Amino acid sequence: MKLLLMYIFLISSCSNIEHDDARSNGSLAEDVSPLILNTKVDLLTIQAETLKNCSMKVVSFKNPIINFHTRKVKGETYDIRICDAYTKRVPVFTNKIKISSSLINKLKKECSKGVDESCLNSGRYLLNTGNLAEGFRLLKIGCKNKEANSCMYLAQHHNSLKQSVVGEKYLIKACNLREATACSYLGFQNSLNKNKYYHKRACRLKHGFSCYMLGEEYMKKGMMTKKAMTYFKAACDIHPNYCSQLVKNFSDRKNFDKAIQYLKGPCDKGLVSGCYNLACVYSIQGKKQSSIKSLKRAQELGFNRYKRMEKDNSLDNIKNMIEYKRLLKKMKDKSNAK
Repeated sequence: MKLLLMYIFLISSCSNIEHDDARSNGSLAEDVSPLILNTKVDLLTIQAETLKNCSMKVVSFKNPIINFHTRKVKGETYDIRICDAYTKRVPVFTNKIKISSSLINKLKKECSKGVDESCLNSGRYLLNTGNLAEGFRLLKIGCKNKEANSCMYLAQHHNSLKQSVVGEKYLIKACNLREATACSYLGFQNSLNKNKYYHKRACRLKHGFSCYMLGEEYMKKGMMTKKAMTYFKAACDIHPNYCSQLVKNFSDRKNFDKAIQYLKGPCDKGLVSGCYNLACVYSIQGKKQSSIKSLKRAQELGFNRYKRMEKDNSLDNIKNMIEYKRLLKKMKDKSNAK
């Protein structure tokens, strides 16, 4: 059974619904598992690479790593990815990381002494570099000792080896260890009753996408129900990316003040679609200057879909304004310059 990872970023209210980037693939993504180093590491420089949904930095440390605090030591250069996982910044190894055999031995010794993060870090690295037997052994120790990310990584690799039954076993263990992402994954690969069961567990653990999926499940023929509203609100409270159905519901009922309430926060936090859709709602209300201001903010954040704007009748009230025409021209010029 195929594992699914679906993080869909949705904010919508305009006639042409505007969404932020969506991600979906058929395997557990490597960047969802935070790895916190718990050992002394000879680290000279972190060299960053550009990866989607990650904030990259090139950092030179002056001070052995203990929980990501360092001293300057002559040695290898490491690649580390800094990803934003549920708004929490965590250091994550890429499979390009260069680790000395002496460091691996340190990590393995720490693993044998009960430092579960070391089981995870060493096991993960060895799997990525082809030493499957030893990598699995170390991750199994971590998972047995209730380190949820070790269980998650075992699930990923068993799935990649077409051993989905074994992979699901490790996902269930990770979910039972209160790893929300594992519970959410399980919600996509079981019978209908089990889907709801695991999504509810994930939602209780503050996994916004599972809350959103439950809201979709309880929608009846596209109509908002009380239970659907409860889950959509829970999702929106966790992350503004999941406010879309609330916004649509309030807009459809002409409750624009409520729609604005759920769009203003995402826009203030830099969500492009939040600002664009806020511009749409303001335009429908006849609040033209507020609409232009929100549209400018969307453009500053990277929105450049001018063809969409031209077709979007939600913006009809501002299309004759000089400010709108200038903004449209600016987007066209920027697009043509590429």
